[in-house]
Amino acid sequence: MTPSASLATSPSAPASTSGETEAEAALRRGQDAEVAAEPAAAVGHYRRVLELAPGSRLARRAERRLEWLEARGDDGYRPLAALMRTRADPALDADKLAHFEQELLGFAPGAVRREARAFVAEAYVRLGAHAAALAAYERWLAEPGLEPGEARRAERGRALELDALGRDGLAALTAADLAQSPEGRFLRARRLLRGGRIFAVATGLAFAAAVVLFQLWRGVSRAALRALLRPERLALACLVLVPPVLVVRAYERAYARAAVALALAGLVGLVTATLAGAAPAVRSASRARRGTLACVVLAAQLGLGFAALDTTGLAPELVAPWFVR
Repeated sequence: MTPSASLATSPSAPASTSGETEAEAALRRGQDAEVAAEPAAAVGHYRRVLELAPGSRLARRAERRLEWLEARGDDGYRPLAALMRTRADPALDADKLAHFEQELLGFAPGAVRREARAFVAEAYVRLGAHAAALAAYERWLAEPGLEPGEARRAERGRALELDALGRDGLAALTAADLAQSPEGRFLRARRLLRGGRIFAVATGLAFAAAVVLFQLWRGVSRAALRALLRPERLALACLVLVPPVLVVRAYERAYARAAVALALAGLVGLVTATLAGAAPAVRSASRARRGTLACVVLAAQLGLGFAALDTTGLAPELVAPWFVR
């Protein structure tokens, strides 16, 4: 390269670096404006990125945000700004949601109003306000121009709220041709579990109560207590009950309560089975009768396990994946 060529090209490098730095700053200001619920200002910053660094990686990021914002630019971005502020409110409650619902009546029909309807319905669900959530889902479904994916999402949410209010959410999903959706499997699992709840709880608790009362009436024998506290039995209890809880807690904390509930049910079952097995009448019974008792103990343990799992509210979610059809 000749000296003259070097002199001609060297000033361009600092200018490019300066433009890139300014573009990064503009992109950051646009992102900050979105966080501050100021979409109109964000649009201005993103456009500035395109001017400073056209064709760059920063420009591509700015273009994606511009495309999203400009598709929601009705009424000078005021509806979108209101939705952003409501979404970012850390103290959002039912009263604020109701106020925002009144505010969105003034929004023009379009993407922002549909997204606002979706946000309100799902926010009511998180608050546990099922009646308000159901009404919000129905208002969302009544929005003009609803896309198929939005309609399916609203129908699925509406069905869950119907079920939470004691109504037939599964029928609503079937009518919307969504019976095979994850929510449909969940509701079928819940229906089955509701049917078995009384029998399972009654079986498990009745057996446990009968064994304990029988031992108390006769006086808990030393042999029964020794059998209960034998080192190998305690070690087996720890081996069977503790590791599953630790594994579940380590890999999926959301199901830790269910694992603990099942472990406690297992402990109760182990105690009652040990006390029953230590009773003289059982020890002297025939092999066939002891086998029958073992089946009863197993049924009781399953009942106790179901009752414990049911108290966590996670039973339908755990069973739902089996309902493929």
